[in-house]
Amino acid sequence: MSFKYQQIKKIFTDLEELKIKGIWYSGIKWEGEYKSLWKNGKTHVDCFYIDEYTYKGEYRVWWRNGQLNVYSYYNDDGQLNGDYKYWDSNGKLIQHKIYNKDGSLKETIL
Repeated sequence: MSFKYQQIKKIFTDLEELKIKGIWYSGIKWEGEYKSLWKNGKTHVDCFYIDEYTYKGEYRVWWRNGQLNVYSYYNDDGQLNGDYKYWDSNGKLIQHKIYNKDGSLKETIL
């Protein structure tokens, strides 16, 4: 049974488990857009994968209360590129760094 078929089947048999474990919009595990939810229905993770270990584009994680936890951006090579921000669960910005296109640290703001 293909992974894509398993996901489609879960939509009808166990949607809650699928939301928590995450949904691969491409139907291929570790490729393309991925999204998972907390049990309370709020978004937990929303990101894009090139492969199992490499992100591409926006990477966002939220705390259970709905507050944004991590925001970063990855270039086509899977390197951090631009802003990386980390907030605590109350919304206080704890860390803010800026990365060059090659993934090297350009500046630490906070």
